[in-house]
Amino acid sequence: LGVVGQTGATALLAGFEPLALGVAARAAGSTLDDLGGCAFVSDVMAMKHETQYSRLFRS
Repeated sequence: LGVVGQTGATALLAGFEPLALGVAARAAGSTLDDLGGCAFVSDVMAMKHETQYSRLFRS
């Protein structure tokens, strides 16, 4: 975020909307047997989020 700023980051996230909608549609049509995956980095970042000095995009 330091490179693009908060407004730029929000614009980037908005640009991912078509991809997110496509993934959501695909997931909605999936069975539990179809679903699976692994997101170690995302999990670690989520754990670190609450102890960061400054947090952007408050949850």
